[in-house]
Amino acid sequence: MTSVGIESLFAVVGAGVLALLFYDVLLTVFHPRRHGGPVHRRQNRALWHLFRWASGYLPEPLNQRMLSLGGPLIAVPSVASWGLWLVLVFAFVCFPYRSDLSSSRIEELGWSDVLYFSGYVVSTLGVGDVVPSSPGLRLLTVVAAMSGFALFAVATAYLLAVYQHVAREQVLAVELATLLEYSRGTEDGDRVGFESPEVAAWAQTASRRFFEIAQAHGQYPVLHYFRPVDHERALVVQVGRMLRLPMLRRMHGWPGYQLTQAVRRYVRGLESGCLPMADRSQPAGLASDSWARLGIAHGRLLRYMRYGDG
Repeated sequence: MTSVGIESLFAVVGAGVLALLFYDVLLTVFHPRRHGGPVHRRQNRALWHLFRWASGYLPEPLNQRMLSLGGPLIAVPSVASWGLWLVLVFAFVCFPYRSDLSSSRIEELGWSDVLYFSGYVVSTLGVGDVVPSSPGLRLLTVVAAMSGFALFAVATAYLLAVYQHVAREQVLAVELATLLEYSRGTEDGDRVGFESPEVAAWAQTASRRFFEIAQAHGQYPVLHYFRPVDHERALVVQVGRMLRLPMLRRMHGWPGYQLTQAVRRYVRGLESGCLPMADRSQPAGLASDSWARLGIAHGRLLRYMRYGDG
């Protein structure tokens, strides 16, 4: 293949990767129920596996603290990688047409100069010492700058939404932990506490919040990896304590039914979005909505998140 053909291939590859980037951002940020784009989802899971592997070499409680940093340290690089993608993509697209770029200090532009040009254009820093001279490349520069600005706004909104849902999930976990402690102190074990009118009213509100959190985990897959060290703030741990209570299966009326269905939806959502496919197989003979299956899925979630038995 000639040098001209190879350089044209740069532009084709760049355009293809740009389409993949937009598709990944679309599914991650704007689609309500896809567990993220194909690259974003795999990238998050790979980073979490790296944290799990590295934490295995640390003693307690350092390994727990390291795992608690997983969510923030996965969220920021996964969003920052979009910007890196965009810089590389426009560098690939511009490289074959570098002769249409002019500079007052460089006679012949190379790959590093084109990458520099793409970087400051995408980051919306303005025009530097390398400027486009042809109409087509000027138009591409405008597109690159608008794409960089839009991506920055989308990434900021995405991270703000993620942290809002993290806070809501941890608040619900603390409420559930408090309720479980209260129910232990009742005369008749957990049954009286959960069947009181006050708790029934709470169950109705909590059900809606469980549904919202399950939806958020489908829309913002990085939420799976926010793992508090304090078990009281870990909703997946408190749900496990709740699932072990026989009363949950005996709750009557709409609030009880709604709460049990919301908990099912939450566990199933984490199972499908968080667990690798190889870890989702179930023993034969278990119905998809059985409590045994739910308990098995929840146990696998705890182990995957390195919570042990909760």
